[in-house]
Amino acid sequence: MAENQITIRPYKPGDEEAINNLFNRVFHKSRTHEEWNWKFRDNPASKDPSEWIIVAERNGCIIGHYASLATEVKYGNRVVTAGQPVDTIIDPSVKAGIKLVAKLYGMHIKYNNGTAPFGFGFPNEAAYMVGKKFLGYQDLGELVQFFKRLSIKSALRRRFPLCPGWIINLSHHFSKVFNWLAIAMMEQDKYAVVRIADSFDERTDKFWDAISDRYGIMTVRNLSYLNWRYKSRQYKIFIGEKNDELTGYAVTKVEERGDARVGYIMDFLSRDDTIISLISGVLKSFLELNVDYVLCGLLRHDPLRGYFKKTGFREHKGIQPIRVVVTPLTKEIDTGYLLNQKNWHLMYGDTDGF
Repeated sequence: MAENQITIRPYKPGDEEAINNLFNRVFHKSRTHEEWNWKFRDNPASKDPSEWIIVAERNGCIIGHYASLATEVKYGNRVVTAGQPVDTIIDPSVKAGIKLVAKLYGMHIKYNNGTAPFGFGFPNEAAYMVGKKFLGYQDLGELVQFFKRLSIKSALRRRFPLCPGWIINLSHHFSKVFNWLAIAMMEQDKYAVVRIADSFDERTDKFWDAISDRYGIMTVRNLSYLNWRYKSRQYKIFIGEKNDELTGYAVTKVEERGDARVGYIMDFLSRDDTIISLISGVLKSFLELNVDYVLCGLLRHDPLRGYFKKTGFREHKGIQPIRVVVTPLTKEIDTGYLLNQKNWHLMYGDTDGF
């Protein structure tokens, strides 16, 4: 399709360099080709990137891009391949960029040809407004960012900038000791073991099969997906075991945010009887890394929310929840079931932004 010298077409091998250059230029990033390959070419859920990536070309140059991240999702009693919109890019030189996004999206749906029965995503404010008006976004709810403070160091620095360093360091020490004691007093399974692993092992698929009925809709967390998603060294993998059986896992990362060190619980899944033990193991690791506070994103109706509250997490009114939208794309989807937040399990690791 050509209009005003702009051609819209599916991705073809060799486009990735121009796409990545456009991404870095528009978003002021420095994403490498290796990261692009990991995200789109090596994704275990994507057999053919041309089904998931559409570009706009003008005079031989790529000036627009719309893509979905293919994701295997448990939907009811079957597995489908859903799409998560990511990396929507329009060159600033393009006039009427919003209309071009709508055209890219329409062509994307055409070439996807029903492969994805629905889409889901976590749009920022600008993308949300465009999606609601042009792309059929429907609101699922919010990913609430639950908060637990492990040290008062950063809070003291922020509120009392003239406070002597020795007082801040002493307060940091005492808050760590207090949290160690609080974690030790948590009701835990004494036979459960939590350890750090370099990757997920062959027990993962058996664990997934045993626990996948916990939710109606969630990303398929099998061996191939988890090792692909969390292969980067920025993540730390925790394995929960009991009598050599895999009982759960957690994935975390730590980032510096201003004057605070923040721990993120990216992904978490466990048998009910070992949830507290797994949370405790993760919190101990964060304490060892001098993390100031921990964040964990969960939907408001997720049963895990009660366990995290039990271990001291709370909804922080000052931290904005993450909006979640869904888009039914085929008639085979039960819209009522899809839009019922109680059916879903989502965490930071399901998003493209962490």
